[in-house]
Amino acid sequence: MLFQSFGSQYNFRKSISILFARGSDKDRLALKKKLSEKYSGKAILFSKGRAALSEAIRLSTSNSTKKQVIITGFTCYSVVQAVRAAGCKELYIDINYEDLNFNFDKLKEATNKYNDIGAIVIQNSLGIPTSKIKNIEDLAKEKGIKIIEDLAHCAGGRYDDGREIGTIGDYVMLSFGRGKSLDAVNGGALIIKNEEDAYYNEPMKPSSHNVRDRWYPIICYISRKTFRIGLGKLLLAFCYKTGFFVRSADGDINIDKTMTNWQSKVVLRELNDLDRVTDERDDRSNTVISLIKGHSIPGKNSIKKSLIRIPIIMNNKREIIDKMSANHIYIDDTWYYPVISPERFYKFANYNERDCPIAVDISKRLINLPTYISINTKSYRKAIEIINDEK
Repeated sequence: MLFQSFGSQYNFRKSISILFARGSDKDRLALKKKLSEKYSGKAILFSKGRAALSEAIRLSTSNSTKKQVIITGFTCYSVVQAVRAAGCKELYIDINYEDLNFNFDKLKEATNKYNDIGAIVIQNSLGIPTSKIKNIEDLAKEKGIKIIEDLAHCAGGRYDDGREIGTIGDYVMLSFGRGKSLDAVNGGALIIKNEEDAYYNEPMKPSSHNVRDRWYPIICYISRKTFRIGLGKLLLAFCYKTGFFVRSADGDINIDKTMTNWQSKVVLRELNDLDRVTDERDDRSNTVISLIKGHSIPGKNSIKKSLIRIPIIMNNKREIIDKMSANHIYIDDTWYYPVISPERFYKFANYNERDCPIAVDISKRLINLPTYISINTKSYRKAIEIINDEK
């Protein structure tokens, strides 16, 4: 079997290591030091990535009346939450078929139309580097707009001009949540590069989800292993029903809580191994891309991607997903199923589909294949076979 979600990045060894992980203040300080050196700024740790993003947005607009924030028209509702929690308003910009990131012409048009744009969030969706990064950088400088780099999907990747993702923004956000490129089940970091904001102090309250975060990987591992006989589905349903697990984008944005020491240690270990893992993801992505015939794959020509999911544009998305499920390949958790996911929050997104026609079209036709290291090779081959059989 092959899974897109249900803790698919956690094999047995990693699940057990997280369950019994230990950490100290020394690990937290070491992580902050590593992040500060890597991204050339002051590192602040939070209990969630969305809290770090919200603070990046708040700081980037705090000394200005410009309270509109540009975000991609193909994203997660957590990004919208972060914008609103910072006291700002989201402005969706349509994307390109080529890289799922900003359509630069639409972006430039918006900056000419509105004079109250304070920040732009560069998402690098699914780990695909934004192809027009230099154009965006020059435009932001010309208009006095702050750049926030969102590294939830793309830590370790590089833009096509060779610069590492996370090295150009005024602020950098990292998410360490489940399924992200650096995965400690929860947690996040903000890198502040503006010396005027250097007074910002890290929140000291520890995350209140310590037990849940520890157990999530091993419970998901057991669920995946027993999914075919039905036990796994029941176990997951029980965890969500009782509130022991929470669904994506649920919960408030708490900027007063920091990461636990043990999660800091997990992230530090993954950060030290990031170059190797990025190379492996890049190699796997290139191999899979070379095997898929007759379908468009956004970002396939990027020089150094760090794909956490391989995007494939299909004309019969639902049929493909159902056929995959019949072969015990579960990719229904596609990013992003509606154009702003999860679907249960879409009605709150204040999204005008006419403004982002490409993003809407992509959401109806895009499937993803995972790129985690301990992948089921046999199932992966079957997934590619199903894709290539469909025209």
